[in-house]
Amino acid sequence: MYVFPSMLKLTKIKQPTDAHQKVAENVLLCNGQYNTLTKLIEGARIISKIPKDKIKKVTAGDLYALGIKLP
Repeated sequence: MYVFPSMLKLTKIKQPTDAHQKVAENVLLCNGQYNTLTKLIEGARIISKIPKDKIKKVTAGDLYALGIKLP
């Protein structure tokens, strides 16, 4: 299966910054836990709610605590 960053547009979740978009791409795409559009929307929504001043320092542990499923 092919995966493209533009696939996140299907979620219709607007990421507040480019950093949010990059985190969403890196964490959600190619992650087997996000294999349906519903799950992808859920993950994108969680990432979009991370405060702008914290997104550049977010860790895998932080994402897990917010509800992001990691492989």
